Amino acid sequence: MNKFATMQCQNRGKALHHPNSSVPQLLRGSRPRQVYSKLKQLGKPSLVQTFVAAPQEVRPSEGETVQAPPQNQDVHNPALLTNERAASKKQPFTWTKQWYPVAVVADTDTSRPHAVRMLGGKYVLWCDSKGEWHCQQDRCPHRLAPLSEGKIEADTLQCSYHGWRFRGDGTCAAIPQAPPALHDTMTASPRSCVTSFPVSIKHGLIWVWPDNSPDRFVVAAGHELAPEAPPEQGKDGLTWYTFLPWFARLFPYSMDTLFDNTLDPSHVPWSHHSVIGDRTKVTPIQMEILEPVSPKGLKTSYFTLNREATATGLSDKPDPATVHLQFRAPNTLVYDTYRHDGTRTKLLAYVTPTKPGECMVIAQTWDTRPTLLDKLPLPIPPWYAHQIFLKAADGDMVLLKEQEVTVPELPKGWREFHMPTRADVGVRMWREWLERYTNGTSSGPYQLASAAEQQQAPLEARKMTKEQLLDRFNQHVKHCPHCSGALNTFKASTWVAGVAAAVFAQLSLLSALKLAGPAAAAAAATAGSAAANAATAATLSLGPLSLPLHVVWAAVFAVASAACIKLALASNNTARAFVFEDYVHAHI
Repeated sequence: MNKFATMQCQNRGKALHHPNSSVPQLLRGSRPRQVYSKLKQLGKPSLVQTFVAAPQEVRPSEGETVQAPPQNQDVHNPALLTNERAASKKQPFTWTKQWYPVAVVADTDTSRPHAVRMLGGKYVLWCDSKGEWHCQQDRCPHRLAPLSEGKIEADTLQCSYHGWRFRGDGTCAAIPQAPPALHDTMTASPRSCVTSFPVSIKHGLIWVWPDNSPDRFVVAAGHELAPEAPPEQGKDGLTWYTFLPWFARLFPYSMDTLFDNTLDPSHVPWSHHSVIGDRTKVTPIQMEILEPVSPKGLKTSYFTLNREATATGLSDKPDPATVHLQFRAPNTLVYDTYRHDGTRTKLLAYVTPTKPGECMVIAQTWDTRPTLLDKLPLPIPPWYAHQIFLKAADGDMVLLKEQEVTVPELPKGWREFHMPTRADVGVRMWREWLERYTNGTSSGPYQLASAAEQQQAPLEARKMTKEQLLDRFNQHVKHCPHCSGALNTFKASTWVAGVAAAVFAQLSLLSALKLAGPAAAAAAATAGSAAANAATAATLSLGPLSLPLHVVWAAVFAVASAACIKLALASNNTARAFVFEDYVHAHI
């Protein structure tokens, strides 16, 4: 018998065998919670650890023997207590042999090439006249110029430096400098080609396989793409609503920091107060483990008493729900909320590591309960929905960047985190996944970046200002046709409203001085100054009140000018929100 404990599960009764014969007698017939309490009283730390990790969620089959963890294992770290039956070993994870979403199809301009980053590598994405997307290394073999600065010509990608052109499969189609007699020979040379990568379209997103192995197209075709998908309409009798199209944003911190944050639901009411949370209505989160850490990822569950959502906002009525929170390797996050009234909410987010110190998130939400926005007769503009996500993401941007630049400077790195509660189970499991499959570093997702870029990233992170961290324009707006178009519209409306305000103000002033007004102007043009004076002397009777017409027109023009000023200010403030909006927690 092992010198530690051996647990045998038989139906609902639990029998524990231990060198101390009094232990099984004491625990016979006890439920897991009772077992935990009694073992703690007995002072049996190795046995207590057996029951810390939510045994009701991870149960061996009948007759199966489970070895308890060593006595020096962290009692307060259930994520490290619930995985394989045998001692786990670090296993390699091949980051390049995975599918990553790089763009939203509906938001990507097909008339020009686009520069994209994955795992630190540089790629160019472009579409031919047949609507087929291609991804290639963003480097011309001639003089290493970026092909993303080129143009699409005759279903080929043309380099803007010397005009070399490349087909979708990476072969060279034209070298303008080559003599006609040698042109075919020069273009056929392998050195004249660019590396092409597998591309797939699914769920309205463009996915790329960034591996350059010779068999990459065969391997990619047999690999599951996006195992977690948007909810299926009508399945289980549910109708799903969403007012938010796919939302993509670059985040100025690494993938490991992002999952630290997203696998921690307890931060939401504090970091996102009044946006998607309420810090005045906080209850403890007791997170349980549904699926232990494995190469495929992890899954947890927790119970919440969020406030009930109504057509006009949030009420104080409790809205009990169970949330399943899971990470699917290498890049998928799912929040699946099951309310007690049978309704559901689903948040699906795909994360792509772009370059050291940066990652991209593409996300969307669905709900089986229509909101007020869903009930509007006309669909709301996508830019309005994107503004909600932008504000929500701003809430913890500064906090997470400071964490990221601080962790490498600490002697124990992320192990300096003090996480004593079950609300941190998701973070501990994520860090265990990194330890096990990526050697505990964040460089794995950025392995294709140059050594110089990896060394420079921490230095640049330290220099980032708050305006750079919350730079909505470069992180989202300039890549989104909905938001960039809205920004241009609001800029134009600001200018038009400003000009109109100035014109109406001038007309109001002239009317007040009896030098303007429709009647006076017309009379002055046809009958001379005498008729003009008579016209401006006309009055408007409103019951007992009698006002000269020029005073009435002056008031009308003044009101119009004030309205235009207000419109200009509102348009300008909205336009600024597409670029930068300060987030001060003390004022929210």
